[in-house]
Amino acid sequence: CQIGSYNPDLGKDSCTPCPDGSQCVENGLLAPEDCQVGFYCKNQLVYPCPAGTFNPIRGLSDESQCESCTAGYYCSGVESSETALCNPGYDCSDGGFSRPNPGDNKLCPLGHYCPSGLPIPCPAGTFRNKVGARTIDECYDCTGGQRCDIGTIEPNIGCPAGFYCPPGTALDDAITCETKFVCPENSTFSTACPLGQFTGAPGQSTCQLCPAGFYCEPDSTGASIQKICPVKSYCPEGSYEPLVCPDGTYNSNTGLKSADECTLCGQNYYCIKGENGQLTASATDRTCRPGYLCIRGMSSPTPTMSEYEIFDAETYFGYNLDEISIADINQMEIAGNNIFYSGANVEDQVCNNDTTTICGEIGRAHV
Repeated sequence: CQIGSYNPDLGKDSCTPCPDGSQCVENGLLAPEDCQVGFYCKNQLVYPCPAGTFNPIRGLSDESQCESCTAGYYCSGVESSETALCNPGYDCSDGGFSRPNPGDNKLCPLGHYCPSGLPIPCPAGTFRNKVGARTIDECYDCTGGQRCDIGTIEPNIGCPAGFYCPPGTALDDAITCETKFVCPENSTFSTACPLGQFTGAPGQSTCQLCPAGFYCEPDSTGASIQKICPVKSYCPEGSYEPLVCPDGTYNSNTGLKSADECTLCGQNYYCIKGENGQLTASATDRTCRPGYLCIRGMSSPTPTMSEYEIFDAETYFGYNLDEISIADINQMEIAGNNIFYSGANVEDQVCNNDTTTICGEIGRAHV
C-alpha cells in the first residue's frame, strides 16, 4: 500500500484510505497511526497546525482542533506546546500570537507594564502614560499633590484639604497635616502658617489669626507656636511678636489685647518700655526731676509743653512749670484736673524750678 493508505488483511485487491485523524506516512502499513502532536490529519494528508496555534495531543482531524496559543506566549506552529513567552513590552493577553513581538498595536497598554507578555497594572502610587513599558521601574511616581490608584494613566485624584501627598502617594495614603501646619487642597507637603497665624489641631487646611492676647512665633521647624502675651506688652489679633506698651504706660499682667489696656504711669513717675516706673529696681531713676510736674502717663522725667493736649477728663498732663501760664492752669481746671497746689494766688501754684519753694519736693504735686 502506498503512503496515505493501509491494508490489514490478506488477499485484498485494494488498500484502505487512511482515515481523518490518522496518518499513513510509510508504504506498506498494516494499520494507520494516530496523527502526531503539532499536526492534524485530513484526507490522507498530514498538515501542521498553523502559526499562532499548537497541538499537545495526537489524533486531530481538522485545523479547528489546533489550540490557540496561550495568553502571554507565541506559537510558531508545528508545536506540541507554546514556543515561548512574548517579548517584554508587548501585550499577548489575547492569545494566538505567532511571534514574540506581535507589532506596535500590541505594545503594553497605558497604565501597565509587561515583563513577560501579559499586562500588569502599575502599582498604587505610580502611573504610566506611555505604551510599551517592560518593567515596574518604568511606572512613574505619582505627581506631588495627587494620588494614584492601581493602573493609573494620568494622576487626576487631588490630595484632599487637610492632607498632603508627596510624590508617589497611593489613593489611600494621603498624610494628615500635622498640628501647627496647614495643608490646602492638592498640597505636596505641609506648610507652616504665616507670621501671626496658627493652627491648633491636625488636619487643617487654613490658618487662623493669632487671637488677641497671644502672639504666634515660629519654632525651630518653622511652625507657629501660640504664646501668652508677656508683661510690659500687648498683643492685638494676628501678632507674631509682643508689642511694648507705649511710653507713658506700663503693664504688669499677661494677656493684654490692646494698647488701651496698658496702665497709665503713676503720678510723680515716668514709664518707658512698658515698665512701671514706681516698681523698677532703679525706681529713683524713674522719678520726675525737680521743678517738673508729672501727673500720670508721663514718658519723660522732664515733660515739656509739647505734651500738653486736652481731650477729656481722662487726659493727663506733664509740664515744665517754668513755662506754664495761668491760662493753661485755668484750661486744665476746666478739663476737671485739679492738679496744682492750692493757694491764695494762682502764681503760688507755679514751682519756677526753685527747690526752696513749695514745689521743692522731687517731682511731687499735691492733688
